[in-house]
Amino acid sequence: SSVTAELNRLRELLNASRLLDEGVVVTEIIAASPNPDNQYVQINKGLNDGVYLGQAVLDAYGLMGQVIDVNDLTSRVLLISDSRHAVPVQINRNGLRAIAYGVGALNYLELGNVPATYDIKVGDLLVSSGLGGRFPEGYPVGRVSEILIEPGESFAQVKVTPEAQLNRSKLLLIVFRSDQLINETKSVDSKEAKDAL
Repeated sequence: SSVTAELNRLRELLNASRLLDEGVVVTEIIAASPNPDNQYVQINKGLNDGVYLGQAVLDAYGLMGQVIDVNDLTSRVLLISDSRHAVPVQINRNGLRAIAYGVGALNYLELGNVPATYDIKVGDLLVSSGLGGRFPEGYPVGRVSEILIEPGESFAQVKVTPEAQLNRSKLLLIVFRSDQLINETKSVDSKEAKDAL
């Protein structure tokens, strides 16, 4: 089934990823906002599972979004495509930095303030840079799909296709930063902490 395939893909991601000392919890999407101006999904993990505001959420392909609202049993995740969302990224090929902004469309993001002289190419993979501390470093965010440079303009318009399957994935990973784990596990007993991992 597709859910089995998705679980296998998540396992592969975990084995291959940089989630070195970061813990993860698998969660399922239980609802999605139909409103294009308000792009979020609801997941079936919450305070009882140690979920906290600002936590990064991935699908099997890349960064999906971040937790913006937590209840006991469920949480809301703002998608990277939402127009209120921004994520610091770097070009995987050369380390150059930029910020990927949501524009309210599920199929593309935009990069802000990219100089026309930047070494950026269609097909370049963008990964989270870890700047600002909200997202761990090195997660796939998207690939450059279009670069427009108007004559005489000093900045390029760059469109990015998200790696995460924003409107198709059902199973997601919530990432626990290692420093947060220390804080979170003080309040739960160690067996629960182990189960959470």
